[in-house]
Amino acid sequence: IVLGLFAFIWFFTHWVVPAMTWRGRREIVMKVRGLMQPSLWPGWLLYLPVRLGIVLLSLRHRRLTAFASANPALGRVGGFIGDAKSLLLRPFQRDSRCCPTLALSLEDPSDERVKDAAAFATCHGFPVVFKPEVAEDGAGLRFVHTQEQLERLVRGATEDFLLQKFISGSEFEVVWRRNPGKDDGGIMAIVQKRDVTVRGDGEQTLEELIWLDEVAVSRGELFIQCHARDLNRVIPAGQKVTLNLTGSYGHGARCLHRHDLVTVELDAAMTTFAKRFPGLHFARFDLRALSVEDLKAGRFMVTEVGGCCHVSSLLRDESLRFSRSYEVVRGQILACVEAGAYNLSQKVRPVPLDELMARWSQARGRHDEFAVSEEL
Repeated sequence: IVLGLFAFIWFFTHWVVPAMTWRGRREIVMKVRGLMQPSLWPGWLLYLPVRLGIVLLSLRHRRLTAFASANPALGRVGGFIGDAKSLLLRPFQRDSRCCPTLALSLEDPSDERVKDAAAFATCHGFPVVFKPEVAEDGAGLRFVHTQEQLERLVRGATEDFLLQKFISGSEFEVVWRRNPGKDDGGIMAIVQKRDVTVRGDGEQTLEELIWLDEVAVSRGELFIQCHARDLNRVIPAGQKVTLNLTGSYGHGARCLHRHDLVTVELDAAMTTFAKRFPGLHFARFDLRALSVEDLKAGRFMVTEVGGCCHVSSLLRDESLRFSRSYEVVRGQILACVEAGAYNLSQKVRPVPLDELMARWSQARGRHDEFAVSEEL
């Protein structure tokens, strides 16, 4: 009886009471889509079958951490998670398609870090991208527009960080693999990150536009938090507002599986870039291109590299069948684990489980979830 009473109170306060107002009904739409649409499920639930698949496939090769040996010497744990972003980009820095990056450590004196950061910004221009060395889904990322903002962030940093040149254009995600023991390589999947936008009418506030839009309402709570400072601002007629500040799903971007974008030119350019690191067997690259046509022609800039088991985020594409998404991702983790098992058979040092878990804990233990555009 007591449990039933608590269940009734919860249902009444979370569903019945909100249904009495327009905004409450839109929040109910968001909740229903979050339950019924797998692509909107929380990451721990959506990727649970993927993680179980990694463990089972690794155990089949008699080594729980076999997948982490797919990329020997790429970071401490094969680029799995928790490795410094600048460390993973370092093997590719000589390629002109690698985004200019400056890594700064807290071990260096504060004044020296400020001087180096100022020189980097002078060379590449504002805005610059400021982000932690170790973070997932864009956590802690900042867009910096002035020298004063940059100096404030550099002096106030509490962890190692890096600066990157801001690259305009559309964002894409490419999963690439090389067959074990062979000098080949190819693209397994490509995902386009699309912005979620609303357009003002001169009457509605930004908050109202978010809840009115049929796409934005699916992640309305996230966008409300990201734009808390501007919710009451009336958006002028015709003005477009981009709700996601980066191409990360964690910041609200839409993920679309675009295997149709894979061309001979793009595949060759991606393979040439990936082979800058001879020991690379499996990786996910974040790319920026001015247009789809540029990407298909093999003209892009790489902003981040993820190593073993950084599977494609096509699971977040609501247009794909659930079973089809997992089938594609299963092929990716299978390629990664097979590469790791092959390297272990070639006497590559296995990655200790305790080190793997320590890296996982470090990367996941963040509370700063949103990208921020630093303003005066």
